Amino acid sequence: MKKVLRFIGILILILFVGYLILCVTSPAELNIERSTTINAPKAVVWNQMVNLKNYENWSPWLEQDSTIKSVITGPDGQPGNKSEWTSTNSGSGNMTITSVDGYTMYYDLVFITPFEGEAKCWYKVEGKDGAVTATTAYTQQSGFWGRGMNALFTKKMLEASFDRGLELLKEYCESGKAEVPYNIQENTFPATSFATVRKVLKFEEMDGFFGPAYGQLGAAAGSTITGNAAAIYYKWDEEHGETDCAAAFPVSGPVKGMEMVDVPESKAYTLQYTGPYSGLYGAHMAINEYIQAKGVNDVMVIEEYISMPPEQTDSNKYVTNIHYLVK
Repeated sequence: MKKVLRFIGILILILFVGYLILCVTSPAELNIERSTTINAPKAVVWNQMVNLKNYENWSPWLEQDSTIKSVITGPDGQPGNKSEWTSTNSGSGNMTITSVDGYTMYYDLVFITPFEGEAKCWYKVEGKDGAVTATTAYTQQSGFWGRGMNALFTKKMLEASFDRGLELLKEYCESGKAEVPYNIQENTFPATSFATVRKVLKFEEMDGFFGPAYGQLGAAAGSTITGNAAAIYYKWDEEHGETDCAAAFPVSGPVKGMEMVDVPESKAYTLQYTGPYSGLYGAHMAINEYIQAKGVNDVMVIEEYISMPPEQTDSNKYVTNIHYLVK
């Protein structure tokens, strides 16, 4: 009996020393990055990954655990969009979008039960329609004793789950079931006269410009206004973070003191976007890619605000027509 106990004791000591060495030699940061290629439109893949409400279409966790229930709040696909989940089998937690940069969405992942933990993650979509690369990445800081578990189990388990999620995403997008988020129409933009206030602005100055400018225009144009408020973009400079733009109203005739812009009847590519203004960037990227595929580069960009504040208080119900006019 003593020999058996001694053997067990030595075995436990060996295992402990081995695990200790594994903790010492393993990194404190757990990093995982997995990708797949999808034969589908880029906008379709992006819409599935950036909108939390679409996760039920391809989540590997839902496939494994049917008891998961999620409550989603905040603007779809924008910072503040949050999914809180509970499950009788998998515990509880939440994920919150922190920023969206082009076709990359960053989010925080928080585990509450059965174990507490946090991770920084992102999704990215690259490539062209029909050859889209979808990538998911996960980063988590681990305590000293958790490093060994990462090396032995956690990393492999998460890699398998992320691979399965991307496999399900690929199947869903290629099946044709995924919703097309943007409907771009080719049409004719009518000849229109605009009264405008034009200025070169830093991106961070834009919010403070349009409100007063529309007030100025409204006071000057009065009853000559014939349609919705608009914005005309002459230049958009990502490198220097500035734009040459104008607040505008369509009018029936000249407006004293305002810069007048006469837009001739033009061939146009139009996309109607519904949602908060923070999502307009993605809509512009979609229409840009569409026209570039057709060899169109020289355009005038007009945003027409169909439903906007202060009349509409729910940002998810803002409606904006984006017109790309061929010069």
